[in-house]
Amino acid sequence: MEVDPIRVEKAVVLLAHGVLRQFQAIREGKTVGISADIPLPLRQAQAHFARFAFEQGQADTFASVHEVLACCTRPLAEWAPAVVRQDNRFASAVLLDPAYRVPSEDCGAIAELGSHAEDVVEKQLYRLLMQALESLGEAERDAAYLLVREFIAKHPLVTREELRELRNSPRLSAQVAEFFDLVYEPAHAAQAEGEWVRRCGHCNSNLLPAKGTCTLASCHEMHHLHPLEGVAVPTKQALLARPEIRKYWCDPAQEELRLYNGLRTLFGDTVQLYPHQDRCDVAIGDDIGIDVKDYQDPVSLARKLNHSLGGLRLYPRKILAVATRRAGQAQYLDRLREQLLPPLRRTLQVLSVDQVLKILKEEQRHG
Repeated sequence: MEVDPIRVEKAVVLLAHGVLRQFQAIREGKTVGISADIPLPLRQAQAHFARFAFEQGQADTFASVHEVLACCTRPLAEWAPAVVRQDNRFASAVLLDPAYRVPSEDCGAIAELGSHAEDVVEKQLYRLLMQALESLGEAERDAAYLLVREFIAKHPLVTREELRELRNSPRLSAQVAEFFDLVYEPAHAAQAEGEWVRRCGHCNSNLLPAKGTCTLASCHEMHHLHPLEGVAVPTKQALLARPEIRKYWCDPAQEELRLYNGLRTLFGDTVQLYPHQDRCDVAIGDDIGIDVKDYQDPVSLARKLNHSLGGLRLYPRKILAVATRRAGQAQYLDRLREQLLPPLRRTLQVLSVDQVLKILKEEQRHG
C-alpha cells in the first residue's frame, strides 16, 4: 500500500517533537512511561507508527514508550515502520544522541519542520543565555557572551573555585552568573574513583573511571590514539556540564576551538570566536563567516540549512565546516551538497574543518 509522504512527515515530526517534550518533562522531574506524563506528540507518533505497521502487514512494536525512546538512539532506517525506513528524508536520522541521551541535532531539525523551534534544546539554551545578557548594557553583551561560551567550551568539568572566579568577573552581571546554575551539576560517586574525578588533559572533561577514556565524544574520537590525563579534581569540588550542554556546546566546541586557534596563527586578531553573540562560530573580520556543524545525518543538516543560514548569511563569504568525524564518513560531504537548494549550493562552501584550514592557509600564502 502506498502511503502519502505528507503522512510520513507528519508522523516523524510528531516523534521528534515528542522526544523534545519528553526530555523537557524529565528535566522537570517527571517519570518516563507514566501515562499522564507522556507528551501528547509522542503518543500521537506512536499511534501513527502503529497505523503504518498495520497497513503494511507488520507487527506493532511501538506501544512501549521506553522501547520507542531506546530505538531513537539508532537511525530510523533500523527500526521504524517500512514507509519511514524507505523515506530518504528521514531514514538516516537519529533522534536521541546515544552518547549523551539528549535530543540530537537531527531531532531539532525535524521538529522545526512542524514549527516547533521553541522546543529545540539548542535554541532554548541560547534563549536563556540571551535573557541573562539583557541585564548588561548593549555594548557589554558581546564580550560577556564570548566569556561565557568560551569558558563552557573549555570546561566540561570545572572546579567550584574555577567557577567562583568566573562568576565574580566584573564583566558579568549577577543574572549572567546565575546562568551557570543551569550549566553545571555536582559530580556523583559513579563518575569518580574514590575521592577523585579524573580529568582529560585535552579538553578538561572527566574521564571514565577505570577505563580512563574521555567522556566528551568529539574529544575521544579526535584523541583516542593519544589520550592525555590532566590533574584530577576532588569529587566534592567537581562540577560537570549537564548532558545537553555537553552535546550542544562543549562537544562541537572542540572543532570550533581547533579551527579558531588554527586561523589565529594565520590571520591574527582579525579572527573572532562566536562574534556578535554567535552570528557564526568563527569569523575572519566582517568578510568570512564559518559555521562548524557536527550532524550525524547530512540530509537533516541540509534541510536545516535550506531553511535558514542564521547569522552566517550576513557574511559575503560563507563557509560550512563539517566536523572531522562526520566529514570522514563515505559520501557525507557529497550527500550534504546534493541536498542543498541550488542557490545555496552556489553561495555556501561546504568543506571539512581540515579543508577550511588548508584552503585558507593556501589563500593567505598566495594572497
